[in-house]
Amino acid sequence: MSTPNYITAAQIIAHIGQALCENFTGLSGAALSTELEDAACKAESLIHGYTGKKYPVPIVSSSAQPLLRDWTLRLVAYDLHNRGKGGEVQEKVRAEYMDTIWQLKDVEKGIIVLPGTEAEAETVSFYAQSNDAVFDWGDDDVAGDTF
Repeated sequence: MSTPNYITAAQIIAHIGQALCENFTGLSGAALSTELEDAACKAESLIHGYTGKKYPVPIVSSSAQPLLRDWTLRLVAYDLHNRGKGGEVQEKVRAEYMDTIWQLKDVEKGIIVLPGTEAEAETVSFYAQSNDAVFDWGDDDVAGDTF
């Protein structure tokens, strides 16, 4: 695999811990670093699957890097925990993984805009004309009023 764009093996180890990384993978030293980089590339592929519809990947915006690093770490942590004995993942790790997936889906839908990207500068304007009630406060004095 290639070199990850958003995190390093050292950052993964700092986040998860050397002992847990070794325990989950059964590796140490250079083999562990290679395995963690492969896991990061796999996580980045998932990220790019969602973000690639809106942005050229890899995303190079320095403003977006902290978020991309966080998403990658969460995805890698889930992957590594899932490799543990019995495949049991701690609830916190699972919740962070699911939160990341929801955020990525929101990027794909355009709800979340990555900072420092061209999409952030885009503006959307629209005009709507209607005689329908805009607000109905439930009070007889204002019900049906248009604004």
